[in-house]
Amino acid sequence: MALRHYCTFEDRPDALIGVKLLALSLERHCRNFQFWIALRNVPDGFWAWIEKNAPNAKVIVFEPRHGTWNIKAEIITHFLSEVSEEVIWIDSDILVLRDLEELWPRCRDDVVVAQEYNYPAFVTSAQVEAFGLPPLTTLPHAVNSCVLRFTRSHVELLRFWGLLLGACKYQTEQQKPFAQRARGLRSDQDVLEYILSTVRPDARCSVSYVRTGFEIIQDHGSTTYDFHHRLMNAFGFGHPFFVHALGEKPWGKSFRRKDSAYVELARIYREFSEEWFNDSRDVGWFSKTCPVMAAHLLGMPRCLAGKIWRFLSTGSFRRKLD
Repeated sequence: MALRHYCTFEDRPDALIGVKLLALSLERHCRNFQFWIALRNVPDGFWAWIEKNAPNAKVIVFEPRHGTWNIKAEIITHFLSEVSEEVIWIDSDILVLRDLEELWPRCRDDVVVAQEYNYPAFVTSAQVEAFGLPPLTTLPHAVNSCVLRFTRSHVELLRFWGLLLGACKYQTEQQKPFAQRARGLRSDQDVLEYILSTVRPDARCSVSYVRTGFEIIQDHGSTTYDFHHRLMNAFGFGHPFFVHALGEKPWGKSFRRKDSAYVELARIYREFSEEWFNDSRDVGWFSKTCPVMAAHLLGMPRCLAGKIWRFLSTGSFRRKLD
């Protein structure tokens, strides 16, 4: 079995707990891998913690050219050129839930992306205007860049992605608050979706998706982790590889969600460091006696209520794209 190379980046000191949890979850579930942790600054004690708890992880100091929100193309290209013919990016607010070797063999030489809430791809006029290239293909789903797999056959695509992330129009939009940015220019994953939609049919670039709900739990409020996905995963019909803590992070001081799948799944695997959740937060009897089911079902009442309210308000159970 080939050595798999995973990587992530983080430069927020209060978010390093997410990196630690990701490292621990990889150690628990995966075999024959190297996890590259890129940091702008390495805090005191972090090297020692990694050496003690994550023997398959290595820490490097990395200074991004275009800001940390747009680092993925740059850092994946770096590791492809310096380390391996295949590199897999995982966001630092993700937990791995089972052996990832079950996922990658089916992908061949595809670019792998996570799927964004089962929404169709939406290449916008803003992207066409900004970059001057018409969409040539239509992706079956929108793109989320929280999990990415590239090989050296995709280096030119990665360089093009990095080039567009450094473009003046995109960088100008990045100076605005997120909600005020033009759709299609809000983040690196918008640009990646556009590039994957404009690759020529003869360019040999196919896309595989890590499917929302079935293979990755996008945990951002009760209605984001959908009702039927909760049921399937709770009773063993679904086997997600990842859970992604979207939005407000569980290690934030203001985090109050009682139905977070990320928190409950982390609790199951006991992947808490002494600096996180070493407090008096309640753990209910359901979580203690049926931890796996609780991780998926605790949010069911709010999920159902939210779905009903959305339908009454908008006439649709699906959230509106803005």
